[in-house]
Amino acid sequence: MSPGSRPPILFHIFAGRLGNVTVGMLDVIDTVTGFFPNIGYGQEGFWNVNAMSSNLPWFGAIQGLSMYGGIGVTINQEYKMAESGFMFTGTKNESTSWGSISDAFDDEAFLAGFHRFFWKMDEKPGYFMVFVGGSTKEQASNDPNDFVDIPAQGAPNTKELKPWDVALYIYQDFWQAEGNPERKANFMIGATVGSDNPQFAQWNFMANVEAFGLMA
Repeated sequence: MSPGSRPPILFHIFAGRLGNVTVGMLDVIDTVTGFFPNIGYGQEGFWNVNAMSSNLPWFGAIQGLSMYGGIGVTINQEYKMAESGFMFTGTKNESTSWGSISDAFDDEAFLAGFHRFFWKMDEKPGYFMVFVGGSTKEQASNDPNDFVDIPAQGAPNTKELKPWDVALYIYQDFWQAEGNPERKANFMIGATVGSDNPQFAQWNFMANVEAFGLMA
């Protein structure tokens, strides 16, 4: 959440679930970390900028790092992680300005939603996640972007389409130290499919293995 946003509002919605609503100027990196809290901004887990860009093609629908909007999620208290959520933002970048909220959606909107199905395998947590994202704005494949270097950026392009993407992820802890769940090893597998114009990829597959604290 960026400076100027309202603080998150937490409330009970039903047994074992909390609600979380944030409205204001949203930082894209903060939002992605909300979708995938185990990545720890790339400081705790492996999730560098290259991995983020190649495994989340729906970033092609976002043309800035800070935008006005809102996000609401349900939090599973047992797994301490967002279970489902929905986000909407404008497509105008507000990183270096404080534009009016009233015109934040003049260039249409970006929409995204997800849901996790949690389980435990041998008392170790895991989940299956479905993610859908897209923009109502028609974009050219070489539209300028604040944080991606696009070939032929700014050159004339008369073909404009609405970007969309569907992604599936599987996560599982397969080792935990006795008495300390923070010492663990896990794997994550993901696959995405979407339009290859204006996004840079029509499909993508990733696999990742991490270990934390193998030696006490």
